[in-house]
Amino acid sequence: MPSREEVLKEKMPLWAKNPILFIDDMWNLVPQPVKPEFKIAVDILVEDCDFQPIKAEWFEPFQKGLHITWQQWLILLSVKAAIDGKKEKRISIASAHGIGKSCSISWLLIWYLFSHFEAQVACTAPTSKQLKDVLWKEIAKWISRMPEGWQEKFDWQSDYVRMVDNPETWFASARTSRKDSTEALAGVHGDHVMIIADEASGVEQEIFNTMEGSLTEKDILVLLISNPTRLNGYFYDSHHKMKHRWQTLQFDNLSSPVVKDDYAQGIIDQHGENSDEYKIRVLGKFPNEDSVDKSGYIALLNKSDVKEIEDDGSNIFYKPRLGIDPAGGGKDKTAWILRDNFRAKIVLEEAISNPKKIVDRTMGLIEKYNIPEENIDLDMFGTGAEVAKEFALQGYNVCTHNVGDKSDRKKDQERFLNKRACWFFRMRAWLRQGGELVRHKEWSAQALSLRYRRTTGSEKIQIMSKRDMKKDGYYSPDHFDALMLTFSKMENALPLQTITPSTILDNKREKAKVVSHSKNNSDKHSAI
Repeated sequence: MPSREEVLKEKMPLWAKNPILFIDDMWNLVPQPVKPEFKIAVDILVEDCDFQPIKAEWFEPFQKGLHITWQQWLILLSVKAAIDGKKEKRISIASAHGIGKSCSISWLLIWYLFSHFEAQVACTAPTSKQLKDVLWKEIAKWISRMPEGWQEKFDWQSDYVRMVDNPETWFASARTSRKDSTEALAGVHGDHVMIIADEASGVEQEIFNTMEGSLTEKDILVLLISNPTRLNGYFYDSHHKMKHRWQTLQFDNLSSPVVKDDYAQGIIDQHGENSDEYKIRVLGKFPNEDSVDKSGYIALLNKSDVKEIEDDGSNIFYKPRLGIDPAGGGKDKTAWILRDNFRAKIVLEEAISNPKKIVDRTMGLIEKYNIPEENIDLDMFGTGAEVAKEFALQGYNVCTHNVGDKSDRKKDQERFLNKRACWFFRMRAWLRQGGELVRHKEWSAQALSLRYRRTTGSEKIQIMSKRDMKKDGYYSPDHFDALMLTFSKMENALPLQTITPSTILDNKREKAKVVSHSKNNSDKHSAI
């Protein structure tokens, strides 16, 4: 039996050029087999380094513990093409959720570090959770599964993986990318350098600007991989205006053999098939490119979302909710918005207000529209805190909210930066399901001011602040802020239903029964 040194001498040159061979030798994993009828087509595309046209249905069934998935194989082939000098050494991969990207990165980091003498690998991600809790632990797992004798060559630490032979010059580093510290991808130099950015769409531009200073060394291999969450930044540019300088791949998870069959349907049920969430998490595509500004903000509403109806003078609202967005003075207005499941109405607005006056006005609306006090939603930021105190002094127990707080539901916390973003998206869903706005000049004026983007790092959805809206010349969305508050509870954001009149109890309210209403029904719904 050959000694370890003899194996290294024979294998190392082969491993250095072929990560697929390395993975086979270390973990006994081979690519998902190609069906015989598609072998010639696949061979031609692989020879030409044209990987994107290769399809899932060209492969035999995947077997866990035996195979590398066909998508992982294409990632490895793109790296091999770069090493062979056939394609660019910059590789950018837009992927859907769950295709095994952390596993692929782990294999590649271990392969490059092991098979290239005194290699240095700089690895970053926008959050510590992604970098340390996910990727770095995945690397530890695969090191532990290497054959005896090979795994002992690695010294895994919380923010480094070092080769024991030359730990100071032969290592991989893990540094979270932060805007105030741009060195995450700097400080690696030598004959063999690899740069990896996981969830690269959320890595700040400044980090990549620093990285570019390292790319003067010709043999540097760069790998960006991410869910394509943002419509600006370095990762986005690598698939668009800088695409000619990159190898690019894009993977959905509908054709991934390791993603649960019901995953896509779950996203459809929660967010809709036309949603950005479906495009990003399932299709591995960038969000819709409508009205993107220089800061990456997208219009929350389109003109078609705002369906206005004439005011019929009716004071009847079925289970009414009242949203109050207080303003003490200045250019903002205090706005009172009344809503039921079907329509919303600006029932009052004031340019100059004070807490007592706001409460007095609200008491009049409570009487006029018969609004339960528990159905009143108040933004208690700034002036709103004093208004909340005044309500308490008057004996009213209204719902007060700090919209900058995290959402109550865990699923919403994962998707949205705060309650304001969550409730605005509930409002948008209601409008798109057929919710109507009683005609008022403020609706159309404010609608296109509302803008959102995904935060760098956490990739959570945030709504542009009022201050930034004003700075960029947009209308202050006081009335939409008040409407947004009425979606504070999930049960207030249900699909629309038609109400049919029944017995009139008094002059102000009607008793009604709920009848299912198909969203495909083009007939006008009515609250009366």
